[in-house]
Amino acid sequence: MNNLVAVLGSLGMLLFVFVHFSDLSSTDFVEAQNHPQLTNATILLDSTNLGDKAYQPNPIEIPVWGSVSWTNDDRIAHSVTATEGEFDSAVMQPDEVFEYTFDKVGGFAYYCMLHPSMVGHVVVH
Repeated sequence: MNNLVAVLGSLGMLLFVFVHFSDLSSTDFVEAQNHPQLTNATILLDSTNLGDKAYQPNPIEIPVWGSVSWTNDDRIAHSVTATEGEFDSAVMQPDEVFEYTFDKVGGFAYYCMLHPSMVGHVVVH
């Protein structure tokens, strides 16, 4: 019986340390997933030569577990492709939508693989 109490006490202490020192408490994690933030973004009409103005808004700032929904409002195909490979819309035809949920904090640069001068940035807090 004493061994069982010692083991349970050790497990309880480990759980306390894990929850206490984690970046995102379990309550915050559940709350963020139950109430995600969706930010709408657009690829502007005639955006091919707009550089960092092609995607609006730019930069996009969202909380962790927030999502961004990009709509291609141009008359030609584009993409939303992360420079580090975290996400890729593939080729988006006019009026198509791509959505991505960001599950970690950081900065995420992206571009159009068909028109590499078109660039954007997402900042996740």
